[in-house]
Amino acid sequence: MSEISIERIQICCTSAPEAAEAYCILFGDPCWVGRYQLNETGGECLERGNSIWFALSNTTIELFDTSLRDSKLGLFSIVVENGCEPYSGSIYDSLCERQTVYISESGTQQQQRSYQSSIDDDSHYQLSLINKSTLTTPVLTTGDLSDMIRVDHIVLIAKQFETIDARFGAEGIDIRLALDKHVAKWGGRMLFYRPSGLTLEVIIADQNDDTVTRPDKADHFWGIAYRVDNLESVHSRLSQLGVELSDVRDGRKPGTRVSTLKSHSIGVPTLLVCSI
Repeated sequence: MSEISIERIQICCTSAPEAAEAYCILFGDPCWVGRYQLNETGGECLERGNSIWFALSNTTIELFDTSLRDSKLGLFSIVVENGCEPYSGSIYDSLCERQTVYISESGTQQQQRSYQSSIDDDSHYQLSLINKSTLTTPVLTTGDLSDMIRVDHIVLIAKQFETIDARFGAEGIDIRLALDKHVAKWGGRMLFYRPSGLTLEVIIADQNDDTVTRPDKADHFWGIAYRVDNLESVHSRLSQLGVELSDVRDGRKPGTRVSTLKSHSIGVPTLLVCSI
């Protein structure tokens, strides 16, 4: 099987252009700015809005807003790419085929086919599958990544291991499960899936613990951590640019130092981390 990677992390915003102003301070200029329209395979428009992309060294962050009134704001979706092989298996039974049209500021249109999970009472996040052999995406230009910021991990809060493993594990899209352990002080059972380049950290939360889960207990993406090479340097630069951060401290993982973003995070719990 081809190597699986998280090609894009999508964050739903009230206004993508306004959110991008904050992210420009963190990542530099966006690599693509335009609009999108999500269509059913038959051509009916399901939603549309602004789309702004920031290219990092191991994935891309997409900020988007939407015409849907009941959209779930925040860290919303991951777009998973499996190289060049077609996806197959029972996971397709719960996915819908979609066509997204991306329209750049100059008017150039490109299309991307994907297979998307549904948003319902049990799941407030979306998984989109794409295949590289059929992928046509907006042309990316290099952003100002002077500090080589990259995604270290994203956090997903879930209720049941079986549901998560059926989606991400061997019976689903088959991302390698690198570690499975129980850490009560971190929220419960922790699963570490390792697609190429970053980690999907899943917390199977204690249902009696309301510290990290929403009241409705729906599965949802919770936060994101960015890895930097020199945290003290990045902390100083961002502070000078008006970003509020916590003091640098030792991380939960031995051999790491971390700092929490207190502003410019567009509502997504955000951590900066580096190795000592």
